[in-house]
Amino acid sequence: MDAVLGLKVANEEPATDEMELGPYQLTSLLWAPVQFVTVFGVLLYVSLSGHLGAGLFVGGCWGCRRHD
Repeated sequence: MDAVLGLKVANEEPATDEMELGPYQLTSLLWAPVQFVTVFGVLLYVSLSGHLGAGLFVGGCWGCRRHD
């Protein structure tokens, strides 16, 4: 995001009210569970799907795509 939006080097106001930080706190709290479910959900799907061949299974686990 820094490459697209530019690096913000200024420090935020340390006296910011807790209520104004709500969206940032919510994002921080939800990030890890969402990431966990996404990563392990995809791995579970790939490992349980019977229609994938061995090459696609290995490629799916390593983040590679097969181009037909």
